[in-house]
Amino acid sequence: EAAGRGDAFALRVLEEVGRLNGIGFTDLVEAYDPSLITVGGSVALRNGRWILPPVRRWVRERSYNRPPLLRLTPLGERAGLYGAVGLIRREVRR
Repeated sequence: EAAGRGDAFALRVLEEVGRLNGIGFTDLVEAYDPSLITVGGSVALRNGRWILPPVRRWVRERSYNRPPLLRLTPLGERAGLYGAVGLIRREVRR
């Protein structure tokens, strides 16, 4: 909410969150060369317009591979739940 009101500190924090995620995503891009990375979590889902630009910029400027598309997950805040259910289903099938 504070970032939406233009609060300078909140905007700096979100820029830093984007930068730190960009560092991690750059490693993923170099290791696996994905064509798409989806970003989730409540902070990103609520603040994507501030977090995704620094992530994209960091990956674009520091990756040797072609940068992937970066999108907010279409699964919303339930992405972790879907993953957990998938793991349980896999274990039950064994």
